[in-house]
Amino acid sequence: EGDKIAIVTRFGGETAQPYVDAFEARGLKVRVVDGQDGPADFCFLMSAQKEIAGLWQSTYLTWAGYLGNATRVIAYAMATSSHKIETYNCTGPGLKGKFDFRTIH
Repeated sequence: EGDKIAIVTRFGGETAQPYVDAFEARGLKVRVVDGQDGPADFCFLMSAQKEIAGLWQSTYLTWAGYLGNATRVIAYAMATSSHKIETYNCTGPGLKGKFDFRTIH
């Protein structure tokens, strides 16, 4: 069946359309989850089974990564960001290697 992607946004589905188009062009199944409140978004991220990805500043991403079911968390930072990317030294066996911090150029 292939990988399925859900894009969670509070900015309306139309803002996610360029991402939907790009993922679908790669043959991936994509859906947009919008119109929920913050706790519902967090619970949705917590329920991901495979992977979650997002901006490193997102506390929802970070805590869903710590507490949720995803086996991998990818946290992105823009190369032009004036903020220093935070990385976490996860030494516990359940968290070690789970977080992947990347810079987008």
